[in-house]
Amino acid sequence: MQPTCEGARGCWTSLTRMSAEAAMRIDELVVRISRHLAANPSACDTAEGIRQWWLAGTAPTPQDVSAALDHLVRAGSVERLVQHSSTVYRAKHAAQLKRTAMEWNALVPELVVADYERSKAFYVDVFGFSVRFERPESRFGYFDLGGAQIMLLEDTNRPIYQMHRPGPKGKGLHFQIEIPSISGILERLNKASIPLASDVVESWYRQDALLHGQKEFFVADPDGYLYRFCEYIGERCVPNDA
Repeated sequence: MQPTCEGARGCWTSLTRMSAEAAMRIDELVVRISRHLAANPSACDTAEGIRQWWLAGTAPTPQDVSAALDHLVRAGSVERLVQHSSTVYRAKHAAQLKRTAMEWNALVPELVVADYERSKAFYVDVFGFSVRFERPESRFGYFDLGGAQIMLLEDTNRPIYQMHRPGPKGKGLHFQIEIPSISGILERLNKASIPLASDVVESWYRQDALLHGQKEFFVADPDGYLYRFCEYIGERCVPNDA
């Protein structure tokens, strides 16, 4: 069934626009919860338990914790279930721990980089990824950000990787990552004096009878791989005269 606009309030449905300050708080909680689950893959608790124990020392509000958990559930990296009349949260792969230590996305890009340690620091400290696992002897790491997964491998001079071909790395493609708020990463990029590859804009993309909106910008990593980070802002109907 194609999406329609019938019954929408004033032909408009959207997420409630939160303040930039609140969005930054939730963005940080998403990163902290993701890192806790990466370090403790079998962890499982209620929202209040997560607030008190996983996020100890930060004193977030229950509302902010719920908003962060909602994003992780929607991203597919966390699942919500009822146990003994209580709603609990755990990594979505937790039920399959006997088979694998983590859930793998069906498509995971592997980026060949010039300096693994430099790229690792950039992806963790600036982009906000967590390290799921590493093979230090191979200078390889597997990273996750709210369900978005990426692999980094230091150049091994294998011809198949074509690391030294002319032009920026990954020319002709970019990676889009949706996060709860772009405010946090914009602040980290600014502090690190990393220029954006584009202005921050509000864009609307059509899907059948709906327009999906997002605030977005482009930025390159140290090797020139291009990323578009976006914050979902809602949906509305395609104008009749479009």
